Amino acid sequence: MSGSRSVAPEVEVGMMKALDVEESILEGLSNDLQDSLRPDPKMESREKAALRIQLMLEGMARKYHIKGEVKMFGSFSNGFKTGSSDMDVVLLTPLVADAVPLLKKFEAEMTPEVGIGNITKIYQASVPLLKLTDMKTGMEVDFCINNELGVRNSQLLHTYCEYDSRVLRLGRLVKDWAKKHELVGTADGCLNSYAYMLLVIYYLQTLEEPVLPNLQEMATESVLVTDMKWGCSDRWETKFWTDVSSLEPSKNTATVAELLIGFFHYYVKEFDWSSHAVCMRLNKSGENVDKFKLNTPTTKDQWYVEDPFDLRHNLAGKCSIAGKARILKKMEESLEFLKQPGGWEKACPSGNLETYLLKLRVSTSVTAHSLLEMFEEFDLTRLYFPKPESNVRMAQAYLEFSSYSSRRRAHTCNERWIADDCQLQLHYSTQHSLSEAIDQGNISTYEMASYKMQRQVFAARMMSQSGGSGATRLGPGNFPENLSMQPGSGAPGGVDPAAAPAFNFMWSGSAQSAGGNPQHPPRQMMQHAGPMVQMGWPNGMPPGPGNGQPGQIPPQPPGNNTARPPGPPPGPPPPEAHMVPSMANFMQMQMQQQQMMQQQLQQQQMQQEQQQMPQQMSQAAQSVHPQVAQLSAAQLQQYQQMQAQMEELQRRQQQLLQQQQAMVQQPARQMQQQAMQQMQAMPQQMPPYHPLQSLVATSSSVTSGAAGSSGDSSEQAPSMIGGGLAKPKGWDQCLHFARFVKEKEVTGIELVKTWQATCQPAVRSGRASERYRLMCNSMSGAIEPYASQVDYNIEQLCDTVLALFHDLTAADTAAAR
Repeated sequence: MSGSRSVAPEVEVGMMKALDVEESILEGLSNDLQDSLRPDPKMESREKAALRIQLMLEGMARKYHIKGEVKMFGSFSNGFKTGSSDMDVVLLTPLVADAVPLLKKFEAEMTPEVGIGNITKIYQASVPLLKLTDMKTGMEVDFCINNELGVRNSQLLHTYCEYDSRVLRLGRLVKDWAKKHELVGTADGCLNSYAYMLLVIYYLQTLEEPVLPNLQEMATESVLVTDMKWGCSDRWETKFWTDVSSLEPSKNTATVAELLIGFFHYYVKEFDWSSHAVCMRLNKSGENVDKFKLNTPTTKDQWYVEDPFDLRHNLAGKCSIAGKARILKKMEESLEFLKQPGGWEKACPSGNLETYLLKLRVSTSVTAHSLLEMFEEFDLTRLYFPKPESNVRMAQAYLEFSSYSSRRRAHTCNERWIADDCQLQLHYSTQHSLSEAIDQGNISTYEMASYKMQRQVFAARMMSQSGGSGATRLGPGNFPENLSMQPGSGAPGGVDPAAAPAFNFMWSGSAQSAGGNPQHPPRQMMQHAGPMVQMGWPNGMPPGPGNGQPGQIPPQPPGNNTARPPGPPPGPPPPEAHMVPSMANFMQMQMQQQQMMQQQLQQQQMQQEQQQMPQQMSQAAQSVHPQVAQLSAAQLQQYQQMQAQMEELQRRQQQLLQQQQAMVQQPARQMQQQAMQQMQAMPQQMPPYHPLQSLVATSSSVTSGAAGSSGDSSEQAPSMIGGGLAKPKGWDQCLHFARFVKEKEVTGIELVKTWQATCQPAVRSGRASERYRLMCNSMSGAIEPYASQVDYNIEQLCDTVLALFHDLTAADTAAAR
């Protein structure tokens, strides 16, 4: 259908004079562009590879007796190919209603033996395809069925390039510029490479002295193509003039440098995106196309880039507000750079990308743990996962990889099912998109290094409990999900969850190790853990056997035990030693600090009151007769009223003092005080055993391995059959606090923040070691599975929490061996 046109602002041939660009700058820019347009040495090998792949696909088609023709399209056939361009290839065959079954036949033939790898299924797209990699050259190949419209589009662009070589050079420069600024990709709200080429051709048609004619308008013979992309059978007119050698060459003599500056100037300063469309089909020199008169409904804010043949397809329809803003901003910046010496290097900086991202949408049944497990083998470095309070059924997540090849291998997981209601749809993404998601505040960062370290710690603990027999092995498949990692703050733009005031019981004591010796927090971690966790034993080790100090923990009897035999109470530490504070001790310290603050405030108020009292007494005395003995009844009554006023003044001062004291008593501290009062009535004796059912599965093989690994039964690890593992020190305090928090109905993200705050003070002080920081990140990761539950199991929660901080010693012990 035709569209109405309006007269556009005049664009002169001598545009550089109007744009005030010096001749010397234009000359330097032309030289820089020539260097950028030099043939890529990779192109020869990639063209040979493209021919080899085309012949391979033709051979596969013959094997399955499929009649048709294999053709290349896209950048490899339209003239805009570069050394990094993908190869687009299509099989044109009749009588194929569904392309997916046919693609699956080809998929079965594509193996490493034929030089093909990274097979990626993209069957859910509007044009189903297989994405693969030529292992010899690293070239990416997209293979589809019956995309005849794509072939005709490529032929049209190739014909424009044949008419004038400046089209090819300008198009390659714009394409390279867009890729360097990460402005390519509809998944991130930008335009695709094909759309940028349409912008180039439209601009060259629009000049007062056009570089290009409208080849579609000149054609006379109809060429209809049937397409099923929109779910129905559409027939599109794809005619265009093909014999460009019979046409007169353009009278426009502008250089590529001038046209490049003019390109950015046109779309930044002249083109009206709110009312006009980029429409090659209807374009004429000096005129614009009204986008509201075209086939696809649009709005004022939406950009419109019409496909030359598929009139339903607006290639800018998925551009986001942020994506459009980025494109125009980079165009405007580049326009200013190109008017300066060395402008092309500034406008299109060299260098490779440093961030390799995939993005996907995940349902609420998908956990961060499951994604870390799935993509660990692909060198995943960070996971950006939606927070549980986002309340979005399909929220956005991001995967960051260490290299391009790692991301490409991970892309092969596309369309796998990760949950009953979630099939992965993986898209290449950019740092821009990730930053926008983080700015919204709904993203948590998970570090793969933290996850791996935690799993190693847990494996070392299991080895320690089994006596080093190696009977228990942990891998990605059997790592407990309730120990999945929690976001950290080490990633660029990572979100560090806010921590509420709470108390620290991380290293509340020692747990029995496999060798019968007490396990204590590593010395390095305690030295850097901040004021909350200190060490001060004279020889750098806690009292215990082998250290010349009392307090030896009695050996455990062999077999399946459920109770620890009573032993001598641990001896007191030396007077100068400062033991690691237990939970009760720490809370007592907190309460003492609070009381000290209140006493100081009270003393200040009393001093102010004492300073004000003489003045108030003097004022009161001056208001009555100086000789009280000679007072009349009325005067005596007045004197008594003044005394009452003074008493009222004192009462109000006392109220003010109480209000100020209440201001420093935060709700969290009140909770601590209540918990402290309740815990003071609790017995301090720790029951010896507790089954960690959420962490360790009971197994007779593990027990037999533990028993057989040690010749002395007195130094055996606690048995894991039936009775479970020994309770870690601090179990009762943890259980009491967990019960107290649950009774207060603290759930969701507030539950995670409350527990994470137990170790945050040391981390935020800057003195915590790297391992301490990672373990602190693991704390809230362990709590997160319980955050979404109303009636969670507090025993399982304490199993998880205490295991995190006592397991580290097992890892250090195993490493020392």
